[in-house]
Amino acid sequence: PYVRAWIGGRNLSVADWSVDGDSVTLDLTGPDTPADAQALASELAAAYGSPVTLTINYVPTQQDVASGTP
Repeated sequence: PYVRAWIGGRNLSVADWSVDGDSVTLDLTGPDTPADAQALASELAAAYGSPVTLTINYVPTQQDVASGTP
């Protein structure tokens, strides 16, 4: 729920994620740029009750929308 709230209305998808001790890694894709990672790291640290190192890997995608009429 923390990651979903942090993404908010941005057009982003979580392609993968992992937690290894105090390290959290998120792989994101989408046409929108992610928000500031510090805010999410602070939220996760508060939820875990200990320091967290957050790594975000972001792959931008391009979205084209077209319409046609006969």
